[in-house]
Amino acid sequence: MNTDIFKCREGGEKFQPNSGFDIYLELSFAGLTSAKMGGWYLKSEGDGLGLLVTAFAMCPGFVKEDQCLGCIKTTIPLLRKKCPNQKEAVAWMQKCMLRYSGHVFLKKFDPWFWAFLGDDTNVPEKEERIFEQTKNKLMIRLSAEAAAGNQFAKYSTGTAAFGSKTIYMAMQCTPDLSQDTCNECFVTIQLVVSIVPKGDVANAMFSPNCFIKYALYDFRK
Repeated sequence: MNTDIFKCREGGEKFQPNSGFDIYLELSFAGLTSAKMGGWYLKSEGDGLGLLVTAFAMCPGFVKEDQCLGCIKTTIPLLRKKCPNQKEAVAWMQKCMLRYSGHVFLKKFDPWFWAFLGDDTNVPEKEERIFEQTKNKLMIRLSAEAAAGNQFAKYSTGTAAFGSKTIYMAMQCTPDLSQDTCNECFVTIQLVVSIVPKGDVANAMFSPNCFIKYALYDFRK
């Protein structure tokens, strides 16, 4: 599954080149990878008079730090190119998530963007029921574990066997969210995953606040 996703907030405010917003966005991105807060990165720049630009980055818990930093640095110019004058945007790549905004978004569940990715791989029809039961139990367990994390990381990963096969799954919230707010994001994921075609064995769902990915191969390596 290709998870290179770019989304500019539709209907949102826009900025002019070389404006104050443009300058502070560039400064926020420039200092982002040096502003680590546990398992995430946060950098804000502004004029102290109401103009504030915040850049945020997070990598899946299974991604090594050097790969995470490399992904963030690569994604910054790509996101700027994809969303050249929007005041809010997000990118989900294979190894990192990057977002920025001109309004306060920390500690809030803001479901303005969702992306669902899947492929055409299916389990045999006779295995669909046990696969769905196993997947749902694993999803419920991992979502609870991830939401119970701390301000540095809200991530959980695990496996579950059914027959001769194994489901690999990872779930994560941005660590700024409270446990309840993280759970709110995961509830949306659970609702969507529950209505995808039964037996689909490789799917991923992303938002600015949380994600899930699962497959019958170990994508965490």
